[in-house]
Parts: sequence; C-alpha cells; structure tokens
Amino acid sequence: AAQEIKSIIDRSQLKDAAHALQLGRFELAVENYDKWLTAHTPAGAAMDAPEVAAVRVGLLKALIGLKDGGRARQEAAALLKHAGAEKKAELEKLAAEAQMLPEKTEQALELLKANQR
Repeated sequence: AAQEIKSIIDRSQLKDAAHALQLGRFELAVENYDKWLTAHTPAGAAMDAPEVAAVRVGLLKALIGLKDGGRARQEAAALLKHAGAEKKAELEKLAAEAQMLPEKTEQALELLKANQR
C-alpha cells in the first residue's frame, strides 16, 4: 500500500510539473521536476533511464523558460552526454537555446515576474 501511495504521488508530481510547464509557470515546474529527480536519482543512478531522461528534458525546458542560463547549459550538457540518437536533435536545439541565455540574473528574475503578471 505504501508503494502504491508513493507511485500516485510521483505521478501527481510529474503531472503538476508538466502542467506548470505548459502554463508557463516555469519556477513551479522546475521545483516539481527537481523534487521528483531528487527522490528518484540517488547519487550514481543511471541518468539515461527513459523516465529519468524524459523528466530531465522537461526540467531543461522549464530552466530555459525560467531563463536560468547557467543551470540550463549544465542540464543540456549532461543530457547530451547520455542521449540516444533519436533524442539528439531535440537536445541540440534545446542546448542552443540554453547557450543564448544569460546566467540567472536579477534582471532575468524581474523579467520572469513581469511576464507572470
């Protein structure tokens, strides 16, 4: 029963993250993806497991939306290292977007707040 509850919470967290991403609520999306990844990827865990990779792509998209260039570039580089051929093109496009972003600055945070009004 405990495992079932954990599974429901996990799915809910990912659903909330994906929904926040769709709505442009990038900070909330990053928060939910981070929580899920923290719970599911202990140190040394495989980063290329399909579910983990999918969550990390969602995280990357949310970081790009949040305009957190430094972290987005780190995530893109890590994903590209482990990406299969079928994901390479999408990840290279996202990595290019991440390259265009500034480091996370007060200005980027202010812009984000203004866009969410």
